[in-house]
Amino acid sequence: MSLDEALVKMEQAYVAKIADAMKSIAPNLKDAALLAFGGAGPMSACRVADALGIKEIIVPRMAAVFSAFGIGFSDIAHSYDAALSDTGEKGLSDVIDRLTQRAERDMFAEGFDLSECTVEKTLSFSQNGEQSTRRLNGDKKVPDGLKSAQDLRVQLRATKSIPHFALKSDDTKGGKSTQTKLGRKVRLSDGGQLSDSDLPLFRHEELQPGQGAAGPAVVEEEYFTCLIPAGWKFAVNDNYDLVLQKH
Repeated sequence: MSLDEALVKMEQAYVAKIADAMKSIAPNLKDAALLAFGGAGPMSACRVADALGIKEIIVPRMAAVFSAFGIGFSDIAHSYDAALSDTGEKGLSDVIDRLTQRAERDMFAEGFDLSECTVEKTLSFSQNGEQSTRRLNGDKKVPDGLKSAQDLRVQLRATKSIPHFALKSDDTKGGKSTQTKLGRKVRLSDGGQLSDSDLPLFRHEELQPGQGAAGPAVVEEEYFTCLIPAGWKFAVNDNYDLVLQKH
């Protein structure tokens, strides 16, 4: 095949791989909103949404560093796992003590005492061909019914809660379509054929809440590029996120 045909096939395979992975988790996504972030995620988001029947996409204001931004508001947690070969009281106690010492050391390195954390202890096991877990309620004793189970393992998880980012309701009022004098030459694969197009280019940092436009268009900022194909429109909300909708 020609180079242009190969490029179209590559894009189709890329979109299909993402869409199929999402379908395997949630088969019906028509009423869902797709979150697109990273430097390249917004570039392909509309194609993936079309494949899934999704009609709304949110590109966060901090899309390029969204993973780092999110981890800054995530609880600090460490998880530990160890096989339990001795189901006696001493055997279980020894394993829990060993995992607790590791948790104390690691949480100290994070700047916290283990007493400030929530500590959860569970047993995982295989019984009658099924994998299950059971919480250890403070006692260091394996329930009698589990002593004959297979693959007995002890899990300990220590979690230090930190303040979380509070989301507010979006009450953005839509404004008039905005215009731009900027342009970007791109190659689009609409209809399975590549074609050169001169699209309007909007700079994200120059857009105000309520402003937007219909595709085809490109929205760029320093670290991400968002393609809005024909049939889609975008608007900026009060949080300066891009909200893309199928129309």
